[in-house]
Amino acid sequence: MNLHTKQRLKKLFGYPAFFLFAFWLMLFLTFPYDLIGERAHQAAAAAGWELSFRSIGPGLFGVTAKGVSIGPKKKESILEAPKTLLIDKVKLRPSLFPLGVAFDASLGGGSLGGAMSLFGDLKVEVRGKGVDLGKTNLADLAGFHLGGSVNLALDLKTEKRDLVKSVGRLSLSGERMNLSGVKAYGFELPETDLGRLDSEFKIEGGKASIVSCRLAGADLDAIAEGEIILASHLPLSALRVKLKMKPADAYLQKNSLVRNGLTMAMTKDKDGYFGASLERALGNPQFKPLR
Repeated sequence: MNLHTKQRLKKLFGYPAFFLFAFWLMLFLTFPYDLIGERAHQAAAAAGWELSFRSIGPGLFGVTAKGVSIGPKKKESILEAPKTLLIDKVKLRPSLFPLGVAFDASLGGGSLGGAMSLFGDLKVEVRGKGVDLGKTNLADLAGFHLGGSVNLALDLKTEKRDLVKSVGRLSLSGERMNLSGVKAYGFELPETDLGRLDSEFKIEGGKASIVSCRLAGADLDAIAEGEIILASHLPLSALRVKLKMKPADAYLQKNSLVRNGLTMAMTKDKDGYFGASLERALGNPQFKPLR
């Protein structure tokens, strides 16, 4: 290749490539990432949530936020600040399907990713895999320990971005589920092996109906039926859920407190299940034994 040809190729490809690289580098270093964080904070507040970041800055083809905290917005009548879920890191990037933003998060040693539309009706797709609940701050939020590795899939579309006008499905599964630190009537219940979780919800007509929901563990077999009446702010959604629980005989023999408490508070059905209900708001549920 002669010198003249090299000069022509440099002008045709080299200079434009250098310009694009320099432009991308300038954009990468000077982009107002704080404005993105502020916009996300405002959008969350409009939906009734508090969102904050420890830091937000450039990532590969997008934005990376670290030390993410999200939870229900504090009400003026409540003195105690609401508890929030902590996420190690969230990466954001543009999405074409749906047209909006895609995200990938690190949570509990697993992955949480999906996409959300930014124009028109809200469309959300979320996939979670291998999230270890014991490695999250869920115990701080709930006041008891719930362990296990969970997977989830959510596909949701809301008309005019109103949760009450949502259509979609949610599936949630888990393995090695266990429960401890639960207090009832001044006593702490023993650690319970909940085993495997399989559940699916259908979202339509202003409610999330339980298609199936079952825990099958060495210590407990439990089934949930019913629905959640959706509100514009998710924590205010009303629970209308019936629970059926059958502790294993060996578990009851080892834990006389549980055995005596169940016998006094509830009655068994013909299949040996004790009954209870979950009522009131999703953000403040009430467990009520059925006699």
